[in-house]
Amino acid sequence: MTHATRSLRQAYRELPWRQQLRRLAWALAAIVIVTSVVLLEVHFSTQNIVLGSEWQRTRRRILATQNENLVLESRLAELTSRQVLLSQAKEQGYRPVSPEHVHYVPVPAEAMPAPAVPNIPEAKLSPRTDDTLPEAYTISLIKWLMYDFFLVPEP
Repeated sequence: MTHATRSLRQAYRELPWRQQLRRLAWALAAIVIVTSVVLLEVHFSTQNIVLGSEWQRTRRRILATQNENLVLESRLAELTSRQVLLSQAKEQGYRPVSPEHVHYVPVPAEAMPAPAVPNIPEAKLSPRTDDTLPEAYTISLIKWLMYDFFLVPEP
């Protein structure tokens, strides 16, 4: 290549409209990248909001069901109380048994039958009382990318 050809090619590469076009292309690429990141952030934030509200609705339903169970348990305790059972027994014609009316029948060498239902202790579950969202629902996408992918230490 001759010197004239080189200088002509260099002049062509450095034309003002080519430089402007190159800058415009870089600016558009940056805008597309920033817009993509913002749209991803909005998308994941929206998903987090939807999941968080669904989680809160489920939590409210659980609490309402627990309250309903407590009301039913107290109603059952009320219905099976001694006074209520005695009044129902009197209404149906039952009377208390006196010792002279009780007859025991001895059964020789008879083993006690095994209980129909084994005695298994009930597990005590304590309901959670906090209505805060888990940490996974509160962090933004940008922070998540920084901490997990770019290995930036968390503050």
